[in-house]
Amino acid sequence: MPDFKVVSEYSPAGDQPQAIEKLAQGLENGLREQVLKGVTGSGKTYTMAKVIEKVNRPTLVLAHNKTLAAQLCEEFREFFPHNAVEYFVSYYDYYQPEAYIPHTDTYIEKDASTNEEIDRLRLSATCALLERRDVIVVSSVSCIYGLGEPDDFARMMISLRVGMTMDRDELLRRLVEDRYERNDVAFQRNMFRVRGDTVELYPAYYKDRAVRVEFFGDEIERITEFHPVTGAALRTLQHIAVYPASHYVTPKDKLERAAEEIERELAQQKALFEEQGKLIEAQRIDQRTRYDVEMMRELGYCSGIENYSRIISQRPAGSPPMTLLDFFPDDFVLFVDESHVTLPQVRAMYNGDHARKQSLVEYGFRLPCAFDNRPLKFEEFEERFHQAVYVSATPGDFEKEHADQVVEQVIRPTGLLDPRVEVRPITGQIDDLVAEIHAREQKNERVLVTTLTKRMAEDLTAHFRGLGIRVRYMHADVSALERMEIIRDLRLGEFDVLVGINLLREGLDLPEVSLVAILDADKEGFLRSETSLIQTIGRAARNAEGLVILYADVITPSMRAAMDETERRRKLQDDFNRTHGIVPRTIRKSVREMVEMAQDCFLLPRCSKSFPQELGKGRPCLNAHIGKCMAVCSGKISCEAYNDAVQGALRMIRYGKKDIVKQLRDKMEAASERLDFETAALLRDQIMAIDRVAAGQKVVMDSDTEMDVIALAGTTHAVCAAVLRYRDGRLTDKREFVFHDTTDINAVREEFLPQYYLDGENIPRTIAVDALPPDAEALNEALNQARGTKVELYVPQRGDVAKLVTMAYTNAVERLGRESGRYTREEKLLEEAAQLLGLKEPPRVIESYDISNWGDGSSVCGMVTFKDGKPFKAGYRKFKMKTVAGTDDYASLAETVSRRAAEYEKYAELAKKGEPCSNWFGQKPDLLLMDGGRGQVSAAKEALAGTALADVPLYGMVKDDHHRTRAIVDSDGREIAINMNRGTFTFITAIQDETHRFANAYRKQQMKQKSYSSTLTEIPGIGPKTAKALMAQFKSVGAVKEATPDQLENTPGVGKQTAQIIYAYFHE
Repeated sequence: MPDFKVVSEYSPAGDQPQAIEKLAQGLENGLREQVLKGVTGSGKTYTMAKVIEKVNRPTLVLAHNKTLAAQLCEEFREFFPHNAVEYFVSYYDYYQPEAYIPHTDTYIEKDASTNEEIDRLRLSATCALLERRDVIVVSSVSCIYGLGEPDDFARMMISLRVGMTMDRDELLRRLVEDRYERNDVAFQRNMFRVRGDTVELYPAYYKDRAVRVEFFGDEIERITEFHPVTGAALRTLQHIAVYPASHYVTPKDKLERAAEEIERELAQQKALFEEQGKLIEAQRIDQRTRYDVEMMRELGYCSGIENYSRIISQRPAGSPPMTLLDFFPDDFVLFVDESHVTLPQVRAMYNGDHARKQSLVEYGFRLPCAFDNRPLKFEEFEERFHQAVYVSATPGDFEKEHADQVVEQVIRPTGLLDPRVEVRPITGQIDDLVAEIHAREQKNERVLVTTLTKRMAEDLTAHFRGLGIRVRYMHADVSALERMEIIRDLRLGEFDVLVGINLLREGLDLPEVSLVAILDADKEGFLRSETSLIQTIGRAARNAEGLVILYADVITPSMRAAMDETERRRKLQDDFNRTHGIVPRTIRKSVREMVEMAQDCFLLPRCSKSFPQELGKGRPCLNAHIGKCMAVCSGKISCEAYNDAVQGALRMIRYGKKDIVKQLRDKMEAASERLDFETAALLRDQIMAIDRVAAGQKVVMDSDTEMDVIALAGTTHAVCAAVLRYRDGRLTDKREFVFHDTTDINAVREEFLPQYYLDGENIPRTIAVDALPPDAEALNEALNQARGTKVELYVPQRGDVAKLVTMAYTNAVERLGRESGRYTREEKLLEEAAQLLGLKEPPRVIESYDISNWGDGSSVCGMVTFKDGKPFKAGYRKFKMKTVAGTDDYASLAETVSRRAAEYEKYAELAKKGEPCSNWFGQKPDLLLMDGGRGQVSAAKEALAGTALADVPLYGMVKDDHHRTRAIVDSDGREIAINMNRGTFTFITAIQDETHRFANAYRKQQMKQKSYSSTLTEIPGIGPKTAKALMAQFKSVGAVKEATPDQLENTPGVGKQTAQIIYAYFHE
């Protein structure tokens, strides 16, 4: 199997070499989590590629959306042309999940449109992982959603070899079991056809290749790979492995066992409904499930078979599903791109899915096993990788806390510095900004302006237009096609200023932008956090004259951190440029996105032939056969038609898609009238191509539609109102309003609508709702008066608007799912833990302890605190043993908890005297957990006897032979099984793993410091104090070794003579 080999005209530059070396060494040394902190434009993707080449292991690259994943996949394919680079994202172009709306008794059936090409790529990715090791899979968060069992997928593989004995009909039967379809006429992907003793198969994961298997009796005589369109043989094979056409294939024996288990669960659920008097739900679940079981027995699958995946896979209830991660070998490497966005996205997936399925199960549409067809929880995601590299310019708190090593990459190969940052007062900020904009206009440069709200962005855009400034406004609801047009127009100089709310999330990469203005920069919050500010500042980093202005009256901690970080990077970059004689230059990039789109829309050729000179002088290529090229070389297209297409593409590049479709349609109709059907067909194909490019951006209403769509959803804790705002036929805003501590949807509806519209909100001509409030007539009259014209308030029963109401309801349900996961998940876990352990109250504050030892007999202890069910970093503490000699876990735990109790007693006495205490040791925990069994608990109990913490419940966390949490042990040595309660099991496991991680990290830190100190103290005349000063100055022994005598002399406490001694030690 070939090793990874990067093919590139570039070689590592700037600080890429040291980043590549450190990351690769970290992976080889077994570091679990590392961070690559690289600035925008520093070549992080190239660094990732070189690290993959060095470690030579299968790799998963995780991105936070399909577009970024596609971009990364293309870049990695360029870097690794001889290795397998695969793409794995959701294959849905459109997806409406199954749902039930109880208060309107509306069942929404699952509706989806899948993309065949992406389905092929997904299958190709899993097949590659089963066949070879030189595989890179670039994926979105789709990789944490359920997939078929890897073992079943491999078992269902059909191995064909020349000379082997196999009955032809046996091969056909197995192909049908693998979800291939027989079609002797239309030969497409996922299909096979039979011609006598020849079977032709189009594997689901192949592109432009098919396989021909020729039999002689029951013996395979020849296997040939051929082109499915032309039939031309490409190569002869001795062996081929045919993998299933779907990830969700199951052997027949397993399917029969699953059907029996489904029937057993059905009987239990039906009995439960009947016992509760829910006869409709009982009849519904019985009818729906029996139909599914019958389909599975007859056909091998049914609609929604994924909801039975847990039973089919024979997994216990509550266990995580199999995902793409399970197809990887144990030693794979995970790269998380833009980790500050991607990891929170992974964390959020589970709760929204669970909230939607709750009503389906409660009302008899699905069995409880549907809950286990879900994305992975974040803790389960963490368990499935052993080594990860988080890549971001602004790593989040999670990455920083868990990283065993942070590697910086701040030098850009182009020599560009981070932009200058200035703070200016809010008073007069608009006038000041206008002057700056005019200055940029004179230089033909562009400006980005970020505001806090959409209303402010709209008002500011209108104000700028009134001043004669060429300005546009962009936000997250602008379609991908329009966004591309806006960016193109900005770069081409059609306008000078782009206003937005959160431009950093739009992925803007604009070398022409020399000024970024951040209004209200001192308003702390998500949009003005340290991470957001650094990301926004980076938008000006592609221009040598880049400037960022923060308009603020005070410098907030986030501003200060962002400014300090930017200035630190600028200094490093400037020093590097001066040392190497680099002059920063603005990046010059072509506006190629619209060019590629125009080529697709007008079916223009992309080959190396010269047209119109070679018009009609060749045979059509594959692109022409599959409808992606007008086939100019065939001679069927006139020179005039080709020139018209080129002019149309140029118009689209210059002016966008506006009016293009209308012009093409007029030309098509004119061609039809003069009976020029070939030209009409070409124009029709161009119109369809433009529609395909714009797919997913269609507006279901007329262009002058002005409408709001409102739906409400509720749980046992809150009600959510979701609003979709349509203006000019386009979705311009989405809002959700959550009302806590209420379950009365009708009451919220009655109060919400008047408050929302009669308190100053813009009232549209039409308001579509999921249900009318009790006083609908009075409300409608008030809306008419407030608007001054008639307002239509109604409940749509069918059609596109009814689908939009359903979409709004889905948004409300998902928001409640996120809220529920945020506010009640931890509460529920604490209540379950209290019930299991027999505590009177849920343990709000839990402290967990773990001892970590190393070879020389030294020990440390890590104390981790969980507050309200979540890690509380301010309560983490580290203990270095003072009285224990050698490795003795019991004595070390006893010393630790004794010191903890003494600290609490000290601060408790201060509190009695009225002195305020901010130290965490002044808090009394509700529960103490020891990482260990009966011996550890007994040692801690004896040490706490007679102290102020003696009455705190004390338990141990016991692990099995595989180092997994097995049970809880109390102070009397009795074990309490927790693996039957999945919530408590996951919670305790998370506490134990976090404690173990924290203690081990502290031990490694101590070992590293000890190793550094011992190395430097071997130098004559260097004691521990001087060694510590050197490490503080240079960060590593390697840096000390490379330092010059003058640099060494600048270290506090190191004189000229000592500096010479140190230099001579390393160099003589």
